[in-house]
Amino acid sequence: MLHFNMEYYKTTGSEAGTGNGTHYYTIHNFRGRPANIGKRSLTGNFSKNDLVRINENAKKLKSELIMKTNAAKNKRLIFWLVLLSIIGLTWLINKDIAVPVSIGLIVVGFFLSHATDYDSWLEEMR
Repeated sequence: MLHFNMEYYKTTGSEAGTGNGTHYYTIHNFRGRPANIGKRSLTGNFSKNDLVRINENAKKLKSELIMKTNAAKNKRLIFWLVLLSIIGLTWLINKDIAVPVSIGLIVVGFFLSHATDYDSWLEEMR
Protein backbone atom coordinates (compact mmCIF):
# COMPACT_ATOMS: atom_id res chain seq x y z
CA MET A 1 0.00 0.00 0.00
CA LEU A 2 1.32 3.44 -0.93
CA HIS A 3 0.56 6.63 0.97
CA PHE A 4 0.24 10.06 -0.56
CA ASN A 5 0.34 13.34 1.38
CA MET A 6 1.64 11.47 4.42
CA GLU A 7 2.15 13.50 7.58
CA TYR A 8 3.61 12.46 10.93
CA TYR A 9 2.77 14.20 14.20
CA LYS A 10 2.81 13.47 17.93
CA THR A 11 0.15 13.95 20.57
CA THR A 12 0.19 13.12 24.26
CA GLY A 13 -2.20 11.35 26.56
CA SER A 14 -2.47 10.53 30.22
CA GLU A 15 -4.21 8.09 32.51
CA ALA A 16 -4.34 7.58 36.23
CA GLY A 17 -1.75 5.15 37.50
CA THR A 18 -2.09 2.48 40.15
CA GLY A 19 -0.91 4.51 43.10
CA ASN A 20 2.25 5.91 41.52
CA GLY A 21 0.72 9.04 39.98
CA THR A 22 -0.43 9.84 36.49
CA HIS A 23 1.10 8.00 33.54
CA TYR A 24 1.85 10.27 30.56
CA TYR A 25 2.51 8.81 27.12
CA THR A 26 3.23 9.90 23.57
CA ILE A 27 1.01 8.89 20.66
CA HIS A 28 2.71 8.70 17.26
CA ASN A 29 0.22 9.57 14.50
CA PHE A 30 0.38 9.23 10.75
CA ARG A 31 -2.07 10.89 8.43
CA GLY A 32 -2.16 10.23 4.72
CA ARG A 33 -4.13 9.14 1.71
CA PRO A 34 -3.82 5.40 1.09
CA ALA A 35 -3.66 3.92 -2.38
CA ASN A 36 -3.76 0.22 -3.22
CA ILE A 37 -1.64 -0.83 -6.15
CA GLY A 38 -1.20 -4.46 -7.04
CA LYS A 39 -1.90 -7.26 -9.38
CA ARG A 40 -4.67 -9.79 -9.24
CA SER A 41 -3.91 -12.83 -7.11
CA LEU A 42 -5.60 -16.17 -7.55
CA THR A 43 -5.13 -16.98 -3.86
CA GLY A 44 -5.91 -13.52 -2.40
CA ASN A 45 -8.78 -12.91 0.01
CA PHE A 46 -9.68 -9.35 -1.01
CA SER A 47 -12.03 -8.30 -3.76
CA LYS A 48 -12.99 -5.01 -5.34
CA ASN A 49 -16.08 -4.91 -3.10
CA ASP A 50 -13.83 -4.55 -0.03
CA LEU A 51 -12.93 -1.04 -1.18
CA VAL A 52 -16.40 0.07 -2.30
CA ARG A 53 -17.91 2.79 -0.10
CA ILE A 54 -14.79 3.03 2.07
CA ASN A 55 -15.36 6.79 2.61
CA GLU A 56 -19.01 6.27 3.60
CA ASN A 57 -18.02 3.51 6.01
CA ALA A 58 -15.34 5.73 7.56
CA LYS A 59 -17.84 8.60 7.98
CA LYS A 60 -20.33 6.22 9.60
CA LEU A 61 -17.65 4.93 11.97
CA LYS A 62 -16.61 8.53 12.80
CA SER A 63 -20.18 9.51 13.71
CA GLU A 64 -20.54 6.40 15.91
CA LEU A 65 -17.27 7.20 17.67
CA ILE A 66 -18.32 10.84 18.19
CA MET A 67 -21.55 9.64 19.84
CA LYS A 68 -19.52 7.29 22.07
CA THR A 69 -17.20 10.16 23.07
CA ASN A 70 -20.16 12.44 23.84
CA ALA A 71 -21.79 9.72 25.95
CA ALA A 72 -18.54 9.28 27.93
CA LYS A 73 -18.35 13.05 28.51
CA ASN A 74 -21.98 13.16 29.66
CA LYS A 75 -21.38 10.29 32.09
CA ARG A 76 -18.35 12.12 33.46
CA LEU A 77 -20.38 15.31 33.92
CA ILE A 78 -23.13 13.43 35.78
CA PHE A 79 -20.51 11.70 37.93
CA TRP A 80 -18.97 15.04 38.97
CA LEU A 81 -22.38 16.63 39.63
CA VAL A 82 -23.33 13.74 41.94
CA LEU A 83 -19.92 13.88 43.63
CA LEU A 84 -20.19 17.65 44.22
CA SER A 85 -23.73 17.20 45.55
CA ILE A 86 -22.46 14.63 48.06
CA ILE A 87 -19.70 17.04 49.10
CA GLY A 88 -22.26 19.84 49.50
CA LEU A 89 -24.50 17.65 51.65
CA THR A 90 -21.52 16.67 53.78
CA TRP A 91 -20.78 20.36 54.41
CA LEU A 92 -24.40 20.94 55.44
CA ILE A 93 -24.66 17.90 57.71
CA ASN A 94 -21.32 17.92 59.53
CA LYS A 95 -18.67 20.56 58.91
CA ASP A 96 -16.14 18.77 61.11
CA ILE A 97 -15.69 15.88 58.69
CA ALA A 98 -16.48 17.87 55.53
CA VAL A 99 -12.87 18.79 54.65
CA PRO A 100 -11.35 15.27 54.80
CA VAL A 101 -14.41 13.72 53.12
CA SER A 102 -14.32 16.37 50.37
CA ILE A 103 -10.62 15.85 49.70
CA GLY A 104 -11.05 12.08 49.68
CA LEU A 105 -14.02 12.19 47.30
CA ILE A 106 -12.25 14.57 44.91
CA VAL A 107 -9.15 12.35 44.83
CA VAL A 108 -11.29 9.27 44.21
CA GLY A 109 -13.22 11.22 41.57
CA PHE A 110 -10.07 11.98 39.60
CA PHE A 111 -9.18 8.28 39.54
CA LEU A 112 -12.67 7.11 38.55
CA SER A 113 -13.78 9.73 36.05
CA HIS A 114 -11.54 9.89 33.05
CA ALA A 115 -12.95 11.16 29.77
CA THR A 116 -12.41 8.82 26.90
CA ASP A 117 -11.81 10.28 23.47
CA TYR A 118 -12.81 7.61 21.02
CA ASP A 119 -12.97 9.59 17.78
CA SER A 120 -9.92 11.85 17.52
CA TRP A 121 -7.79 9.23 15.75
CA LEU A 122 -10.11 9.12 12.71
CA GLU A 123 -9.81 12.33 10.71
CA GLU A 124 -10.90 13.19 7.21
CA MET A 125 -8.07 14.12 4.90
CA ARG A 126 -7.88 17.84 4.24
